[in-house]
Amino acid sequence: MVSITPSFPPTKANKAKHSRQRKKNALAGPRYARPVLAALCEITMIKPIETRYKGYRFRSRLEARWAVFFDHLGFDWEYEYEGFQIDGGAPYLPDFLLKDDGSFPDVWVEVKPQKPMKPKESKRYYQVGKSLANSEEHTGFLVTMGDPLEANAFLFGSFGGEKKLGPLVESDFINFFLAKSKKGHEDIYNAARAARSARFEHGESG
Repeated sequence: MVSITPSFPPTKANKAKHSRQRKKNALAGPRYARPVLAALCEITMIKPIETRYKGYRFRSRLEARWAVFFDHLGFDWEYEYEGFQIDGGAPYLPDFLLKDDGSFPDVWVEVKPQKPMKPKESKRYYQVGKSLANSEEHTGFLVTMGDPLEANAFLFGSFGGEKKLGPLVESDFINFFLAKSKKGHEDIYNAARAARSARFEHGESG
């Protein structure tokens, strides 16, 4: 036997209650919309893969590839060696330090993915490079964008009394590493290829 509950005309209090609930639902949006949107945001925010190499835990696979490149060229490097206070008091921590080998000055290196920089970010690195070039007689600041095989780069610094502030064209980029490593063009190319093909998934050293 089916039980039927009698229906009564709605009271003013019930009408007001339902009206408030409808407004609340309208403000909240469709049911489950917020959790779904939050999940989509999490999916679309791609994070760099932390990568271990030579006892270091790099913030991205790209940084680890540059470490492989530096090793193949025989550079003495440190990862996140020292931080600075740039103009305006903002803290800054470069990714790498390529140490002075007695014939070539210290060079700080910032590694970025190969995509256009935001104006604020570009201005920040220019300030860092300019501050380093003005504060120390023999030092450099290299900003790379992309992996070693096809990176764009900017070099800031003072080398032999001559200051460099600006982008490196392809020949300048290669010449920088030729001068630093004292190796040949083929060595630079082979180091860049080794960096790109390095595998880190199973604890390989690159």
